Amino acid sequence: YFFFLLYLLHGCRVWSHDFRGRLVGQPGTVLGRAAAALRRAIRSRYTRLVVETGMGVFITLEGPDGSGKSSLMPRLAAVLVTGGCEVVTTREPGSTPLGELMRRLVLDVEPPIDRGGRADALLFAASRAQHVDEVIAPALARGAVVLCDRYADSSLAYQGAGSGVPMDQLREVQRFATGGLVPDLTILLDLP
Repeated sequence: YFFFLLYLLHGCRVWSHDFRGRLVGQPGTVLGRAAAALRRAIRSRYTRLVVETGMGVFITLEGPDGSGKSSLMPRLAAVLVTGGCEVVTTREPGSTPLGELMRRLVLDVEPPIDRGGRADALLFAASRAQHVDEVIAPALARGAVVLCDRYADSSLAYQGAGSGVPMDQLREVQRFATGGLVPDLTILLDLP
Protein backbone atom coordinates (compact mmCIF):
# COMPACT_ATOMS: atom_id res chain seq x y z
CA TYR A 1 0.00 0.00 0.00
CA PHE A 2 1.19 3.46 -0.74
CA PHE A 3 -0.01 6.90 0.12
CA PHE A 4 0.95 10.16 -1.37
CA LEU A 5 1.15 13.51 0.34
CA LEU A 6 1.43 16.83 -1.50
CA TYR A 7 2.26 20.31 -0.30
CA LEU A 8 0.30 23.04 -2.07
CA LEU A 9 0.16 26.52 -0.60
CA HIS A 10 1.59 28.23 2.46
CA GLY A 11 -0.94 27.66 5.21
CA CYS A 12 -2.75 24.92 3.28
CA ARG A 13 -3.11 21.32 4.23
CA VAL A 14 -3.36 18.52 1.77
CA TRP A 15 -4.92 15.33 3.01
CA SER A 16 -4.48 11.99 1.35
CA HIS A 17 -6.34 8.76 1.87
CA ASP A 18 -3.99 5.84 1.92
CA PHE A 19 -5.40 2.61 0.55
CA ARG A 20 -6.54 1.56 4.00
CA GLY A 21 -8.85 4.59 4.18
CA ARG A 22 -6.82 6.54 6.76
CA LEU A 23 -6.29 10.27 6.39
CA VAL A 24 -2.81 11.75 6.56
CA GLY A 25 -1.83 15.39 6.16
CA GLN A 26 0.80 18.05 6.75
CA PRO A 27 1.00 21.85 6.47
CA GLY A 28 2.06 23.14 3.07
CA THR A 29 5.00 24.97 1.55
CA VAL A 30 5.28 28.07 -0.62
CA LEU A 31 3.33 28.28 -3.87
CA GLY A 32 6.11 27.90 -6.46
CA ARG A 33 7.58 24.72 -5.04
CA ALA A 34 4.11 23.37 -4.40
CA ALA A 35 2.95 23.75 -7.98
CA ALA A 36 6.10 22.03 -9.22
CA ALA A 37 5.71 19.23 -6.68
CA LEU A 38 2.12 18.73 -7.73
CA ARG A 39 3.04 18.49 -11.41
CA ARG A 40 5.87 16.03 -10.65
CA ALA A 41 3.61 13.94 -8.46
CA ILE A 42 0.85 13.75 -11.01
CA ARG A 43 3.26 13.00 -13.85
CA SER A 44 5.27 10.39 -12.00
CA ARG A 45 2.99 8.57 -9.59
CA TYR A 46 -0.49 8.77 -11.03
CA THR A 47 0.26 8.95 -14.75
CA ARG A 48 2.59 5.96 -14.46
CA LEU A 49 0.08 4.05 -12.32
CA VAL A 50 -2.73 4.57 -14.82
CA VAL A 51 -0.70 4.07 -18.01
CA GLU A 52 1.25 1.01 -16.80
CA THR A 53 -1.47 -0.81 -14.88
CA GLY A 54 -4.63 0.33 -16.64
CA MET A 55 -6.18 0.96 -13.22
CA GLY A 56 -8.28 4.04 -12.66
CA VAL A 57 -7.32 6.60 -10.04
CA PHE A 58 -9.80 8.67 -8.04
CA ILE A 59 -8.65 12.16 -6.96
CA THR A 60 -10.90 14.56 -5.07
CA LEU A 61 -10.49 18.29 -4.47
CA GLU A 62 -11.91 19.60 -1.21
CA GLY A 63 -11.96 22.99 0.45
CA PRO A 64 -14.18 25.92 1.29
CA ASP A 65 -16.02 27.90 -1.36
CA GLY A 66 -13.59 30.19 -3.18
CA SER A 67 -10.47 28.17 -2.29
CA GLY A 68 -9.59 27.43 -5.93
CA LYS A 69 -10.85 23.88 -6.46
CA SER A 70 -12.59 24.71 -9.74
CA SER A 71 -9.51 26.62 -10.97
CA LEU A 72 -7.11 23.83 -10.04
CA MET A 73 -9.10 21.02 -11.68
CA PRO A 74 -8.49 21.91 -15.37
CA ARG A 75 -4.76 22.34 -14.67
CA LEU A 76 -4.54 18.93 -13.05
CA ALA A 77 -6.54 17.45 -15.93
CA ALA A 78 -4.18 19.00 -18.49
CA VAL A 79 -1.11 17.51 -16.78
CA LEU A 80 -2.72 14.07 -16.73
CA VAL A 81 -3.90 14.25 -20.35
CA THR A 82 -0.39 15.29 -21.41
CA GLY A 83 0.88 12.18 -19.62
CA GLY A 84 -1.43 9.97 -21.68
CA CYS A 85 -4.31 9.46 -19.25
CA GLU A 86 -8.01 9.55 -19.94
CA VAL A 87 -9.39 12.12 -17.49
CA VAL A 88 -12.97 12.55 -16.30
CA THR A 89 -13.73 15.79 -14.44
CA THR A 90 -16.83 15.91 -12.30
CA ARG A 91 -18.39 17.84 -9.42
CA GLU A 92 -20.74 17.44 -6.49
CA PRO A 93 -23.52 18.10 -6.40
CA GLY A 94 -23.96 17.70 -10.13
CA SER A 95 -22.62 15.67 -13.05
CA THR A 96 -25.77 13.52 -13.32
CA PRO A 97 -29.38 14.59 -14.00
CA LEU A 98 -30.24 13.88 -10.34
CA GLY A 99 -27.11 15.73 -9.17
CA GLU A 100 -27.92 18.81 -11.24
CA LEU A 101 -31.48 18.81 -9.91
CA MET A 102 -30.03 18.54 -6.38
CA ARG A 103 -27.64 21.41 -7.09
CA ARG A 104 -30.54 23.66 -8.12
CA LEU A 105 -32.60 22.57 -5.12
CA VAL A 106 -29.83 23.22 -2.62
CA LEU A 107 -27.98 26.18 -4.12
CA ASP A 108 -30.35 28.11 -6.38
CA VAL A 109 -33.71 28.19 -4.60
CA GLU A 110 -35.35 31.59 -4.08
CA PRO A 111 -36.41 32.08 -1.40
CA PRO A 112 -33.97 29.69 0.28
CA ILE A 113 -35.46 26.58 1.89
CA ASP A 114 -34.44 26.07 5.50
CA ARG A 115 -33.21 22.47 5.84
CA GLY A 116 -31.71 20.62 8.76
CA GLY A 117 -28.34 18.86 8.73
CA ARG A 118 -29.86 15.37 8.54
CA ALA A 119 -32.01 16.32 5.55
CA ASP A 120 -28.98 17.82 3.78
CA ALA A 121 -26.87 14.75 4.57
CA LEU A 122 -29.48 12.45 3.03
CA LEU A 123 -30.02 14.67 -0.02
CA PHE A 124 -26.29 14.84 -0.74
CA ALA A 125 -25.91 11.09 -0.10
CA ALA A 126 -28.64 10.28 -2.65
CA SER A 127 -26.96 12.51 -5.23
CA ARG A 128 -23.56 10.97 -4.42
CA ALA A 129 -24.85 7.41 -4.81
CA GLN A 130 -26.12 8.23 -8.31
CA HIS A 131 -22.88 10.05 -9.11
CA VAL A 132 -20.76 7.03 -8.12
CA ASP A 133 -22.96 4.62 -10.08
CA GLU A 134 -23.30 6.69 -13.26
CA VAL A 135 -19.99 8.57 -13.53
CA ILE A 136 -17.20 7.67 -11.11
CA ALA A 137 -17.29 3.85 -10.97
CA PRO A 138 -17.64 3.36 -14.77
CA ALA A 139 -14.74 5.76 -15.43
CA LEU A 140 -12.51 4.00 -12.90
CA ALA A 141 -13.45 0.62 -14.36
CA ARG A 142 -12.19 1.65 -17.79
CA GLY A 143 -8.90 2.98 -16.32
CA ALA A 144 -9.58 6.72 -16.29
CA VAL A 145 -8.37 9.25 -13.77
CA VAL A 146 -11.41 10.81 -12.10
CA LEU A 147 -11.00 14.35 -10.76
CA CYS A 148 -13.93 15.29 -8.54
CA ASP A 149 -14.69 18.75 -7.13
CA ARG A 150 -16.05 17.74 -3.67
CA TYR A 151 -16.98 14.29 -2.40
CA ALA A 152 -17.85 12.64 0.92
CA ASP A 153 -15.41 14.76 2.95
CA SER A 154 -17.59 17.79 2.18
CA SER A 155 -20.54 16.12 3.89
CA LEU A 156 -18.38 15.39 6.93
CA ALA A 157 -17.38 19.05 7.07
CA TYR A 158 -20.70 20.74 6.28
CA GLN A 159 -23.29 18.38 7.72
CA GLY A 160 -21.07 16.85 10.41
CA ALA A 161 -18.91 19.62 11.82
CA GLY A 162 -21.10 22.43 10.50
CA SER A 163 -24.62 21.17 11.25
CA GLY A 164 -23.93 18.81 14.12
CA VAL A 165 -24.96 15.52 12.51
CA PRO A 166 -23.19 12.79 14.53
CA MET A 167 -20.02 11.80 12.64
CA ASP A 168 -20.44 8.05 13.12
CA GLN A 169 -23.93 8.15 11.59
CA LEU A 170 -22.77 10.43 8.80
CA ARG A 171 -19.82 8.16 7.95
CA GLU A 172 -22.16 5.16 7.76
CA VAL A 173 -24.50 7.04 5.39
CA GLN A 174 -21.49 8.01 3.23
CA ARG A 175 -20.20 4.42 3.13
CA PHE A 176 -23.62 3.24 2.01
CA ALA A 177 -24.01 6.00 -0.61
CA THR A 178 -20.56 5.46 -2.10
CA GLY A 179 -20.54 1.68 -1.87
CA GLY A 180 -17.34 2.11 0.14
CA LEU A 181 -15.50 3.94 -2.67
CA VAL A 182 -12.85 6.24 -1.20
CA PRO A 183 -10.49 8.49 -3.15
CA ASP A 184 -6.92 7.43 -3.83
CA LEU A 185 -5.92 11.04 -3.18
CA THR A 186 -7.76 13.97 -1.62
CA ILE A 187 -6.35 17.45 -2.06
CA LEU A 188 -7.68 19.75 0.64
CA LEU A 189 -7.25 23.47 0.02
CA ASP A 190 -7.41 24.78 3.56
CA LEU A 191 -6.87 28.49 3.10
CA PRO A 192 -6.42 30.91 5.99
